[in-house]
Amino acid sequence: MPLAVTLYSALSNYRGSLPVKLYIINGGIHASNRMRLDRILGKLGAVAEWLEPDWRPVQHLAVSERYPASIYLRLLIPTFLPNWLEKAIYLDSDLVVHGNIADLWDVDLGQKALLAVQDEGTPTVGSPRGLANYRALGLDPSTMYFNSGVLVFDLRAWRERGLADRVIEYVAAHPNQMRFGEQDALNAVLAGGWGALEARWNQQVWAWAEQDGREYRPGILHYVFTSKPWNPAGAHWTNFVYDRYLRRSGWHNTLEWWKYYIPLLVQRNWVTYIRSRGSSSSRRDALG
Repeated sequence: MPLAVTLYSALSNYRGSLPVKLYIINGGIHASNRMRLDRILGKLGAVAEWLEPDWRPVQHLAVSERYPASIYLRLLIPTFLPNWLEKAIYLDSDLVVHGNIADLWDVDLGQKALLAVQDEGTPTVGSPRGLANYRALGLDPSTMYFNSGVLVFDLRAWRERGLADRVIEYVAAHPNQMRFGEQDALNAVLAGGWGALEARWNQQVWAWAEQDGREYRPGILHYVFTSKPWNPAGAHWTNFVYDRYLRRSGWHNTLEWWKYYIPLLVQRNWVTYIRSRGSSSSRRDALG
């Protein structure tokens, strides 16, 4: 379902002159959901090529409930895609693309192998949740750290420099120093060698009360950590943006939609109410 929102929002807002070539890496999507996704894409005049990955290059890497083996598949994108392709945009499936992704495609890669957005919660490798071993790697603590939810690949550079192998080797060599899975490995291997995108291309949404008034520019919303709009705990004022694309996508028929949406809306409102009570108590305590 979240992937349907990502795809539908990206394609419905696309205003580029080039045709979109869409690939979906199948990390375990059920056949019935795959049919639903293909139907949604068909309504938009799009067809996805489903990539059935070879898991062998990553099957030995550390996994957890939060970080399954599928997180490593993005590292292999340059090997999955045809050699004639020299550039690709990777999107996570917890995104809403409410801007024209053609503008992201047009960003010049320069001499960088990868473009990404600096992480909001972990802006540098020396941040409290940055790279645990940045000193051992000889990195300056102020080195920027990026979020891997939206990536622009220079596929030729990745292939020529063997970057996928280098990142995989890093994961295998540092299994106990990975806070954020492959994201840490990408930042360690590409430290200083990636290019920074405008923040609007990966605006990280945190479901906390103090962000309720924050403005988001047309680009990409990324619901990080537990701030997922399909989860009541992810209650946030931008949920209506996600809801609108979900309903328009046709993932649910009318009856399914209301059976899904009404309970979720009630639960979100309850979470918002509890948070507001907690915020009020905190303010009273602060005032003494």
